[in-house]
Amino acid sequence: MAARADIAAAASTVVGLDIAAEYRQSLQPFTGFVKWNGLNRDDSGLGWIDTWQVWVALPQDVKAAEQWIATHLRDLLVALADELYVTTATPADLVLEGGSTNGLIIEGARGV
Repeated sequence: MAARADIAAAASTVVGLDIAAEYRQSLQPFTGFVKWNGLNRDDSGLGWIDTWQVWVALPQDVKAAEQWIATHLRDLLVALADELYVTTATPADLVLEGGSTNGLIIEGARGV
């Protein structure tokens, strides 16, 4: 799907990030993937809006993870602006098949 690739490419323009268009079973710090998070009607009731998430793995050290967010979040939001209407940015424990890690989940909408 083109939307996944476009969102991943935009996020990967942030220095040091490697975001894949599809799910990754395990993540190293500063890697991640794009996740489809649902479909909703738009405000008019005539169209649809896809909700997407960008999962970014961060260092296990919480202080280092929070420092990365403080330093790079704005760059990531700007990078995504043309591909995704970002609604939330949330620090999270990313739980994957390969284990869990500190991370950041960026969520936003994109018209269908």
